[in-house]
Amino acid sequence: MNIPNTNLPQDAFDHAHALNGWNGPQGGAGVATCYSGHVLYAVPDSNHDLQLLSSDTAAYRESHSFADLNHWKVTDLAKLLPKALQANLKVGSPLTIASLGGYNYVFWASGTGGGQTYHALRARPDLAAPPELTTIDLSNVALPSADYTLACTSNLGVVNLPDYRPDLAGKLGIVFLGTRHNSTGMSYSGRLYCLVLDPAAFVPNGRWVPQDFTQSKQTTVNYVAPGDADGSQLATGYTNISAGSYTQGTFPAPAGGTNPSPVQYVQLVVVCRNPSTADVLSLAVDLGVAFDMNYRAKAGVGGSPSAMLVTGPTTVNPNSGVTLSPAPDGNLLATYYNASGYVAVDAFNPSTTSDAPAGLHSPAWTSHYTSVTYKDASHNTPCSVFVPLAATTGPSPCPVPAADSDQTQTYPDCLIQNFVQLTFFSNEQHVPSFYTLYWGCIFAVRGYRTGTLKPGADRTQLTLLADTFPYPVPSPDVWGADSPSGMVNWALSSYEYLVGNDQAVDLTYNMRSSVGIKASETTLALGVGNQTDFEASVGFSQVLGHSAHVRQATSFTVAGKALPAADPDAQQLLISGDGAYFGMKPPATLYVDTALVLRRDATTPTGTRGAVVRPRLDDSIAAAAGDFRSYCYQPGNLLSYEPEAIGATMKSLYDNYAHQDQFVIDGQDYGALYSGGNYLAKVVEEFGSNVFGPNNNLPYLEYSFSETGVQRSEYQSTTAFTLGGSAFIDGSFYTGLAWDQEEEVGLDFIVEVEAEAAAEKGFLLLGAKLSSELGASATTGHDWGLKLTEFLNPLAPGEAYTVRLYLLKPSLLWSRELAAFGQLPAGSTVDSATSLPVRILFSVHNISAPLAARLQG
Repeated sequence: MNIPNTNLPQDAFDHAHALNGWNGPQGGAGVATCYSGHVLYAVPDSNHDLQLLSSDTAAYRESHSFADLNHWKVTDLAKLLPKALQANLKVGSPLTIASLGGYNYVFWASGTGGGQTYHALRARPDLAAPPELTTIDLSNVALPSADYTLACTSNLGVVNLPDYRPDLAGKLGIVFLGTRHNSTGMSYSGRLYCLVLDPAAFVPNGRWVPQDFTQSKQTTVNYVAPGDADGSQLATGYTNISAGSYTQGTFPAPAGGTNPSPVQYVQLVVVCRNPSTADVLSLAVDLGVAFDMNYRAKAGVGGSPSAMLVTGPTTVNPNSGVTLSPAPDGNLLATYYNASGYVAVDAFNPSTTSDAPAGLHSPAWTSHYTSVTYKDASHNTPCSVFVPLAATTGPSPCPVPAADSDQTQTYPDCLIQNFVQLTFFSNEQHVPSFYTLYWGCIFAVRGYRTGTLKPGADRTQLTLLADTFPYPVPSPDVWGADSPSGMVNWALSSYEYLVGNDQAVDLTYNMRSSVGIKASETTLALGVGNQTDFEASVGFSQVLGHSAHVRQATSFTVAGKALPAADPDAQQLLISGDGAYFGMKPPATLYVDTALVLRRDATTPTGTRGAVVRPRLDDSIAAAAGDFRSYCYQPGNLLSYEPEAIGATMKSLYDNYAHQDQFVIDGQDYGALYSGGNYLAKVVEEFGSNVFGPNNNLPYLEYSFSETGVQRSEYQSTTAFTLGGSAFIDGSFYTGLAWDQEEEVGLDFIVEVEAEAAAEKGFLLLGAKLSSELGASATTGHDWGLKLTEFLNPLAPGEAYTVRLYLLKPSLLWSRELAAFGQLPAGSTVDSATSLPVRILFSVHNISAPLAARLQG
């Protein structure tokens, strides 16, 4: 049935049927995900062996015909795995599922009572390749001492981790309940264990070892269960869990903190069920705090975090568990059978306290809706996912409050994304079944507002921070009194970054959506969908997306110049002490797109609203460049480039800097890099990559010089090193939208302004990722990289030295160093608060004795 682009008939999608393709009974509750255009339903069969059922949604997205969706491919995993591994397919716990990086991951446990073995299965969404099995290895879970023993008591919950911490970005989080005790039994407690799984560490037919960033300070669950002083009752009784995450927003850093960066609030929510009593309890804790000790430092949390009790769900049927899943508008939903046997859905509310700040304040589950059509609480727990239909363009499906008045109007040319909810259950014969229910749509109004940058907000976003090539003061025998005076200010040496066969490279300026959601009068939740690429949770991202502006530019050239000596009689040249920075400035005019939610049976948008900023493409994206004073070494004196000298210089600079707290970035204290006199080795270990050398086993390029020759290596690759081709800078901005007559948009780190539109007042913060990407021309495939292009040999007979060039990954650290030590000129517009430039650093080795003697003299 085709549907129009206006208000949709609510029953057009409401159907129920057993899954075509498998008619046998299921042996337990299943889990589902919609990813990369495919729905995957993982379920144990009557023998408790794991089975996978998948459906391609491509035809259904266009036709909206239930018959096009109800074609399921059944994968019998036992036939694809060696016999030695088939026993691992026995499902002895509730299943959980997540999607990330082109794969679906299914988790379950075998065994009971603290003796579980956890397993994970990895499968492509289309199941075109055989799924792969691994065992979760918990041997490295951090405990207070070797005297402690851990007993895992629950199944695994799984969440996609947010990208605001390097330790968490692009990874999965697993959680489970467990008890720990020492050998004397004097310390016994139940805890919520939160570990990190890196998809790159997945070992098929082997062991997948998670990372533990908690330093043994796992989340306490004391008193979540009534009278449970040490959390042991929860850990040993409520052993069936389901986990999810809820993004509250990004807000200014807490007052009095040492780090100016805004704080993103993402809550970890866990529902726990006691299989013996059928009681259900819920808990919540700040996700970053629970998983990462460095983030605790940023958030000002010391010691072990404590979970908070969440009220509800209160009407769960004794025969039903609870599954958690994200909704397209950013809600976290709990699906279960209620006491009457009908499918019920609750939504998580992190704060039931009016006017409360960000965080958890009397959190609770609130009723979202109850289906009075589908009833069967006799066997299995229901679960649900959301399928996005094919996007359409048309008038807004309902009147929208105008941007500049309290009137409403219909906007043309809106991008409309409709969603259908799939809920899986089992029928009276325990056959896997599902029903579809029209959920609603999210639609985007492009160009809802136009804003201009506030004065002073056009700060330079750094993309590259580079010193000049190490070049010694020339020998008087080479460059003496009879040398032409015009050689002063010549480029003695230069090198190019991103040089290649193309005459130019593309610099792409992106405004990436870290979507803003107006959730209440005073709260704006940011980042819906940015914590996961799980399609069911990115409704706003799908209609807002991101925009880009491309300009052509030649490669970056960094030149070292000769300067005249202060004493004209000295007949000696000096070497410029300046390095170079490069960056880009945002456009002067920005469009503000807004996205709204029209839920099922509604005639006006709900209280959730998205927004994204994009540049006006007819505005120029200004390139920027400037000089700074080299601070790691003294240009002209090669002895200052030796690793020991660099270490001593950087230690002295840091020790004498009055604002060392600026080097605490996202909770991580980089001050340790400057201690011990081995700065170079530490930063290369932290930010370097072994992508150079004959076997890609070196973190540097090497150049050797003597009086008669130069040996050099060039870097020409776009694939081996990500900094050569993309992700050149990926910084986060937090933009204030001034909804007043001035209509200004401020990109000055974080701005709070009062918003007034359609009689709504409150603070509106909008998050956007601002990035510049560099890539070779799309019409060619030529490589590009690093090349030493100019070198006027300054060496006398017997003089020689070797240079190593390091290309270090983008980091806020380089911006902070530049601000602290780079002696930027007064009035500089460089943004040292949010810029993440690439750093080019040098060291010098093998200085010959004659050259060292001359430099020391």
